[in-house]
This record gives sequence, structure tokens and C-alpha cells, in this order.
Amino acid sequence: MRKLSLICFLVCLSFKLQAQSVQNPCNFAFSVELIKCEDSVQNHQKFATLKWDFSDASLAGASVKIEVVPILDCWEELNASQLREKHNIEITLANSKGQTELRHMQLSAKCLKWRTVITTASGCNTESDWKFHAFIPKRS
Repeated sequence: MRKLSLICFLVCLSFKLQAQSVQNPCNFAFSVELIKCEDSVQNHQKFATLKWDFSDASLAGASVKIEVVPILDCWEELNASQLREKHNIEITLANSKGQTELRHMQLSAKCLKWRTVITTASGCNTESDWKFHAFIPKRS
């Protein structure tokens, strides 16, 4: 029984290790974060600051973008189906480190989802998981 348990454990561990190596095969070093505004800001002025730093990544021959998708049915969060047109923030050598403000009135949405997409000429592609942000907090 112990041998069977040990074999099952090793098989599960090997699948987990394979899944981790597939998630980011390009091994790019970068950071992207979304910082929400102060709670004291009035609802019609709510914004979030999207900051990125790709300065340690080799961007030569790579297409890097941050996709931002405004969401209309915020209660569904990442599973939302009522979406506005996607906005792409193209990252180049000139703006490999930067930030931009996302305003809910300009996006015409109270929430959004965003992710990073990297494509290289050698065929190494990676997409981060979608992340969700609500400009206006849920009512209790």
C-alpha cells in the first residue's frame, strides 16, 4: 500500500512540474501591476494606474502588449460575456517601463480585465492569466 501511495505521489508531482514549465516557456522577466485609486475619490472620477516594467526583458524581435477589456457585467468578473472593445497597450523599447491611467468614465465600464501577451519571432508565445479590477466596489 505504501509503494502504491509513493508511486501515485511521484506521478502527481511529475505532472505538476510539467505544468509549471509550460506556463511560461519564454521565461521573460517583467512586472505589470494595477494600482487602484484612493477610496475617497468620487465614483465618477475613479481610475486605476497600470504600471509595467519590461526593462529586464529582451524585447528585440518580440511583440509585447497589455490587453485591457472593459466589462459591462461586472458581477460575472472574469467570466463576463458583455464586453466592450479591447484596448491594446503596445510595449516597445522606447516605453519598456511606464504607466498609464485607466479611467472608468473613458472606458464606459465599471470594471475591466487585463493580461500581458508576448510573442517572439522564434515562436515563443506566452500569455499571463486574466486579472480583474472593479473601479467601484460591490455593495454590501
